Amino acid sequence: MSQTNHKIITCPHCFGEVPYGAKVCRGCQAEIEYGIPDWLFLIFLIFGIWVGWHSSGILAWIIGIAAFFVCCIISERYLFKNRIVFKRKYHK
Repeated sequence: MSQTNHKIITCPHCFGEVPYGAKVCRGCQAEIEYGIPDWLFLIFLIFGIWVGWHSSGILAWIIGIAAFFVCCIISERYLFKNRIVFKRKYHK
């Protein structure tokens, strides 16, 4: 019988063990975010639109869209590949 290798991460809020890929911590219900941050994705999209807007022709728009995808792929695979953020909402 082969044993699968599952990565376990530790929640910084409740110190519970969470399997890698889970969306929510079972112990404290903190939301878990992986990879590129949403705000950076939006900046890359605006950059791609800006390149297309300030250049003329359909080729410039294609280059802008390609730049957007290249930035996202590089960020996801190299810059933020190990990024894991636990977000917990505190109620007063």
